[in-house]
Amino acid sequence: MHKKPITLVIILSLAMLVFAATAVAEQGDTPNYKATFKLGEASYTVNDVTSAMDVAAFVENGRTYVPFRYLGYALGVAENNVTWDADSKTATLTLEDTTEKFTVGSTNYYVNDEAKTMDVAPLIRDNRIFLPARYVAQDFGYLMDWDAEAKVVTVTKNVPEQQPEETPSVSDDDNSVTDQVYGN
Repeated sequence: MHKKPITLVIILSLAMLVFAATAVAEQGDTPNYKATFKLGEASYTVNDVTSAMDVAAFVENGRTYVPFRYLGYALGVAENNVTWDADSKTATLTLEDTTEKFTVGSTNYYVNDEAKTMDVAPLIRDNRIFLPARYVAQDFGYLMDWDAEAKVVTVTKNVPEQQPEETPSVSDDDNSVTDQVYGN
């Protein structure tokens, strides 16, 4: 007699658990880092903050080229980890423990000294180095998307949120700071 209400409660409880687990999983899969470059525009956007560039991204041979320095910045590379060696025509980007090296005119490039090959080569245009965005972004762990209609390159990544460092506090049991200050 009481089996139907108990079964109904169990089914509803399981349904709520599945719904809650799905909602949490979807939230965790949503990228929280997003950078965009629109072709023909001398700016890029990272997480809704727009920054100016002195040149614009473009498409050549079916690949989107983005200014080397600004692509690095958009992917989170620090300014001092974006380097150019004019003698060897090599552009280097270092992000955390990954270093990428690209040479103008060569389809060969290196990720942490491991040789890789692209189907197009970095180039110089308007006295600026341009890199194919897809290779750079993917080797740093980003996903890349091309919106042909809007002419926008989007790179995304789910970056773990930084946890604030624990702030030291003085408890009633630990008067060492007070003792040092007041000489107790």
